[in-house]
Amino acid sequence: MPFVLSQLLRAARGCDLIVAAQEGRSTLLACIAGALLRKPVVGWIQFDWVAMAKHVRRRQIWGLRWLCPRMTNIVACGRDVATSLQQIVPIEASRLTVIPNAVDTSRVLGQVGLPQPPWAAKVFTKPVIAGMGRMTEQKGFDVLVRAHALLRSYGIDHH
Repeated sequence: MPFVLSQLLRAARGCDLIVAAQEGRSTLLACIAGALLRKPVVGWIQFDWVAMAKHVRRRQIWGLRWLCPRMTNIVACGRDVATSLQQIVPIEASRLTVIPNAVDTSRVLGQVGLPQPPWAAKVFTKPVIAGMGRMTEQKGFDVLVRAHALLRSYGIDHH
């Protein structure tokens, strides 16, 4: 980690702002660099931390509670993410900026129980498996494709 920090310090010297774009070690390093270089640090929060708290080690929650107050501002990608973070870490509203989610979840949830459009009837004649996300290794679409092949090999017909 010292080597990474020295690289970060070298790169951040010429910057006006340090963005901590991932909750975890990179955020810790960004905060250390910000303190050493006396530069503002903006955190980028992407997760529902109330839900995540059930699946991560306590030290990650403690780390979040320790790091967030040391950031100049925090940007949350969605109102729900911001609300979740505020339930775990007390943050003044003036230090929290929300970038609204591009998906209107209220509208989507409002569609539950409504009749299907005509094109959907054919799709849902069988069980449906769907995935949504960036086409990156992290999202695991390779797992979805293998699962589809495995279901087919067992004779389970699906879309």
